[in-house]
Amino acid sequence: MGFGTGHHPTTRLVMENMVDIDFKDKNVIDIGCGSGILGALAVKLGAKYVAFVEIDPMAIESCEETVELNGLKKNEYDIYNIDIVQDYKKIDLSIFDLALINITYDVVEEIFNVVNFDNISYYLISGILRNKKEDIKKFFNKKGYEIIKEDYLDDWLFIKIRGKI
Repeated sequence: MGFGTGHHPTTRLVMENMVDIDFKDKNVIDIGCGSGILGALAVKLGAKYVAFVEIDPMAIESCEETVELNGLKKNEYDIYNIDIVQDYKKIDLSIFDLALINITYDVVEEIFNVVNFDNISYYLISGILRNKKEDIKKFFNKKGYEIIKEDYLDDWLFIKIRGKI
């Protein structure tokens, strides 16, 4: 299935930028997790816990396979087959230190207009076309977030955002 083999530019951008982050003992939320490859990498990099969040039931099956293939222990993760915008109250968002978000610009905007992530120190965001760069920068600046890194691969943009804490 096409839910994140690590070859798509957006997935590669996040993975390449994850190595610069200290995941040791952190709680991570992987929104739009697809196959779960980003969250699984977070655990491999030292994350204590990952919440995999995905709306697509077929992607959830792929995510379950990824966590099994990577030997994640049950206490290291949970998988949520939910729409984060409508169902964010089903997850205790106060526990997360980092967010991995690999979804389209319009969904990123929708999430940040509805969901409050007060404890997040960094957001690693991709899935955004390069031509949306100015839109996303204006959006996050208006929300009071600081974009501290940008990276590009093909037509895709990656941004690292410092949280408000």
